[in-house]
Amino acid sequence: MVNKMFICRCKKPLQETGGTTRLPGTERPRSVTIMPLIKAMENKIRRNPTRPMRTVAKEYNVSKQTISNIVKVDLGLKPYKIQKSQFLSKATKKKRHERSKILISRLANNTHFVVIYSDEKLFDVSPKFNHQNDKRS
Repeated sequence: MVNKMFICRCKKPLQETGGTTRLPGTERPRSVTIMPLIKAMENKIRRNPTRPMRTVAKEYNVSKQTISNIVKVDLGLKPYKIQKSQFLSKATKKKRHERSKILISRLANNTHFVVIYSDEKLFDVSPKFNHQNDKRS
């Protein structure tokens, strides 16, 4: 059985606001000391956007969650992870176009089932890139 007082507490905000949103002024008030911290975080992010939130939290002696909330809620920033993508030059686009025409003709002739194996290996000259180490907020 549901407690009658629980029903009254749930019913009152529904009648006053017409939904489940909180009434204005009923939230926990923000700390006065957080406003300078928000400005300082904005300046720090502008200078070095790759700075870890954990390091900044240690500098200001606040929790990592506080810094995370400031960055995401107050400053409206989102974490940005660099994603690797292939550079397509004009020559690459032309080559892809030619290869796609060949592939379409092979599909039309049913010769796409022929597989050629090779013992050659393709070597990559570019350095390895670790996406986990270069996040942007």
